[in-house]
Amino acid sequence: MKGAPRTVKASRKTARAKAPKKAVVPSKAASPAAPATVAKPAVPKLRLGPLREVKDALLKRRAFLMHNLGRLTAATEVSEKPVGDRADDASIDLEVDSAYSVVEQETEELRLIDVALEKIPNGTYGTCEECKKPIEKPRLKALPYAVLCLKCKRAEEVSRVETSEVNYGEIEEE
Repeated sequence: MKGAPRTVKASRKTARAKAPKKAVVPSKAASPAAPATVAKPAVPKLRLGPLREVKDALLKRRAFLMHNLGRLTAATEVSEKPVGDRADDASIDLEVDSAYSVVEQETEELRLIDVALEKIPNGTYGTCEECKKPIEKPRLKALPYAVLCLKCKRAEEVSRVETSEVNYGEIEEE
């Protein structure tokens, strides 16, 4: 068998390794019923599991604020009973003013919670309203109703400080 061509059996592994892979080329005549590719949003949506936890936490905080606002609103009602003492009147005024301040802060927090709850089903939760970039996860963890990223919030606060005027009034000497 000296001059006869020798056939070598290749193992299956080497045969697969040496065989060129066929490239898949889409046909030029694509069917009109083929689904169009949908562009992915620039901001990745948060997964449903964590969003469910965020929504539950927001709803729990909302319920607490609603209960607390009812209690605080009742506390701000000034009674018409004369106290008779200027120190007592001043103390009552201070308590009412403090309660009004807390009511204002909690009303704003409640508004932001409602905005955040609206954003969850829309798929825009966690997106900065100013720059449209994702809000940092630690910020959302601390303030789940945050609407601005840290950079935009800082810029807003600096702008507010620069544009606010402080009027100390005139100090009269006695």
